Amino acid sequence: MVVFSLLAGFVLATGTAVISAVATRDVTRTLHQTAAELEQHELAGLATDSAAAEKRAELSQTIVAVMAIAACVLSGAGALLLIRWKKELDTLVTVCAWTRRVKLNDSWVTFEEYLQARFNLQFTHGISEEAAEKLRQEMIELAEADSLRFGSRSDSAAPFEDLAVHQPQAKAA
Repeated sequence: MVVFSLLAGFVLATGTAVISAVATRDVTRTLHQTAAELEQHELAGLATDSAAAEKRAELSQTIVAVMAIAACVLSGAGALLLIRWKKELDTLVTVCAWTRRVKLNDSWVTFEEYLQARFNLQFTHGISEEAAEKLRQEMIELAEADSLRFGSRSDSAAPFEDLAVHQPQAKAA
C-alpha cells in the first residue's frame, strides 16, 4: 500500500504538474497575444501622431513662407514709398519770399544760378513789356525831376515818351 500511495502521489503530482504546465503555457500565450495587440495599438497611435505632426510641420512651413513673402512685399512697397517721397522732396524748391533767391545745397543763389546748377541751362537776358514800361515811366519821371531841379527845358522827357517796347513784327505771308 505504501507503494500504491506513493504511486498515487506521484500520479497526482505529475498530473498537477502537467495541468500546471499546460495552464502556464496558455497564460503565457495569452500574455504574448495581449502584448502583441498592445504593441500594434501603440504603433498605430504613433503612426497617427506622426502623421499629425507632419501635417503641423507642413502648415508651419507654409505659414513661414507666406510671412516671408508678405515681408518682402511690404519691404518693397516701403522702399517704393521712400523713393517716391524722396522724388517729391527733390521736386520742391525753396524760394525766399523777400529776395526771390533759391536755396541750393544750404546756400541761397539766384534763380539763374539754380537753373544752371540743377539743369545745366544757359541764359540770355531780355526785358519784359511790363518791366520796359516801368523803366520808361521811371526815366520820364527822372527827366521831369531833373528839369525842375536844374531848370532845363520843359520837354526833357519828350525823348522817352516815344520809347516803346520792341516787339518783333510778324512777317506777311
